[in-house]
Amino acid sequence: MTCLLLSLPSEIIESIIYLSSIKPYDKADFLGWRYPEHNYTHLKSIALSCQRLYKLCAPFLWKHKEFILPRVQDIKTADSIQMATELLSTPAALSPNFVLGDHVCSLHRNLSNGPHFDLSNSKLMANLVTNLKALRIDFHPSPRTEHYGLVYFLESCPHLTELFIGHCQDTFDDFSALCQHKPKLISLTLVDCTIKRNTLDTIIDLLRPTLKRFLFRQVLIEPPLPPKKTNAHLLTNIDLLHPVHYQHSKVSMIPQQVYLGAIQNLTQLALTDSVSCSTLEHIVHVSPRLEKLAIVIHDYYPQEIARSIKAIIRLDQMLVLSIAFRKYYPISREFERFPCHAPSYIWSLLIDSMPKLSSLYISTSRLLVSTDFIPNLLQTHPHLKDVMIYSIAFTTLA
Repeated sequence: MTCLLLSLPSEIIESIIYLSSIKPYDKADFLGWRYPEHNYTHLKSIALSCQRLYKLCAPFLWKHKEFILPRVQDIKTADSIQMATELLSTPAALSPNFVLGDHVCSLHRNLSNGPHFDLSNSKLMANLVTNLKALRIDFHPSPRTEHYGLVYFLESCPHLTELFIGHCQDTFDDFSALCQHKPKLISLTLVDCTIKRNTLDTIIDLLRPTLKRFLFRQVLIEPPLPPKKTNAHLLTNIDLLHPVHYQHSKVSMIPQQVYLGAIQNLTQLALTDSVSCSTLEHIVHVSPRLEKLAIVIHDYYPQEIARSIKAIIRLDQMLVLSIAFRKYYPISREFERFPCHAPSYIWSLLIDSMPKLSSLYISTSRLLVSTDFIPNLLQTHPHLKDVMIYSIAFTTLA
């Protein structure tokens, strides 16, 4: 019996495969990384059906790859270290002119199991994934004695548009590679990283025309390297260690004026550093198409809070909104939550102006809202799936 599916043009079959195996993600999350796009198990079942479907599925099967560094206590041999690169350099079975690495569009290197055994492989791996569009590297948080090899991927992957970096200390100027190679990133996510101030300023200037998604979580300014001393064999760089290890580190928080320059025409923004109401108003003014916003406000004067909430009301494309009222101390990672003193009618205006809202998160020690706030929120937002509001106080007064 002839399969009607196989009688269709290859382009249509590819579209069917693409749509039938998409991996769902929670749209309310600020992940910064949404790969793999497809369910590998579903794709593999389709690929094993026949040779033609295998050939059509092969690019999807290799579109995303993840390589995890062995743990420190694991026995490492030369063969095991080279396994990932040998796999990527394998000729494609049905496309002899290509290697499997040519199909890779998103790559996740999980190097968090140990601070070593990665740099020697980075350059070779980068040369094998030249079509890469999205790169995620999670490093080990321990201090390093050499650079991370980020520059190799920026040299070899000219199509790179998304970058997710975790636990990267900028002691050896790793992020300066972004200034040198100037990738046109649309998404930048840094988690538990340090970066030099002049490097950050340059990156922001370069990415301003293209950047759409910006997520900084626990990102600090790395101080310049001290002058070299004659007793270089001694451990004199303790002050450069990440504050997760040493609370008396010389790292500092990112000044708010840096964020003012970075945020322009964004669709997604998430910051753990607290900002002032005036900074929030500027964010809304220069990024009127924001769809996801996670922000921490450290002002507490009622008039300023009300003015900043009214600014958020203008974001009519908002899908996910997270607002926290607290002062955050990024070096110690401590925070002080305080009450929101905005009048209750402000919050009623907010929910009335955001019909597309699917997720709402408000954190404060006291939030004053009208008694009909919750019923109106639920009745007027058919797409609303997640609501989390801390410390509500009801009032009958506006």
